[in-house]
Amino acid sequence: MSVHVYSLRDNDWRPVGDSVYNHFRGWDLPGVFVNGVLHWVVV
Repeated sequence: MSVHVYSLRDNDWRPVGDSVYNHFRGWDLPGVFVNGVLHWVVV
């Protein structure tokens, strides 16, 4: 699965590479907003 980061400054998504984690387990779990950053749990 490829990973992209959204830039508020550029209003655009940029690719940062491939993820080594299994994102298909818990795919439907919502992210959690903590300390101004959105997080997801991946295994």
